[in-house]
Amino acid sequence: LRGGVGPYQDAMVTGEYTMWHGLLSAYLNLGLLQPQAVLKMIVTAYETKGLPPNSVEGFVRQVLGWREYLRGIYDSQSDEYRDRDWFEHEWPLPEFFLDATQTEMNCLRQTLSQVERTS
Repeated sequence: LRGGVGPYQDAMVTGEYTMWHGLLSAYLNLGLLQPQAVLKMIVTAYETKGLPPNSVEGFVRQVLGWREYLRGIYDSQSDEYRDRDWFEHEWPLPEFFLDATQTEMNCLRQTLSQVERTS
């Protein structure tokens, strides 16, 4: 289990765009992977490879606890729920969100640069 959860859950390393993300979301969202199958694989890896318990717990919490919880919220609500804007936002995104070079905040610059390179 590489970064992403456990001791490095919130870590970001410049130039390392997959360290902190498992890259499973797209496959789960498209139905190419099922959450139960992913969780079975991580439990098997934990039992056979001696993965750190905190990393496994964090991974399970992210897949089952957070992802599936939110999916359940969307599934239980009407279609209008996805389009609601509780905060009634009116301002557009700042210009620096469209050009990573426009911000001095390293974490945001790295994230926006990654989106520009990989999207």
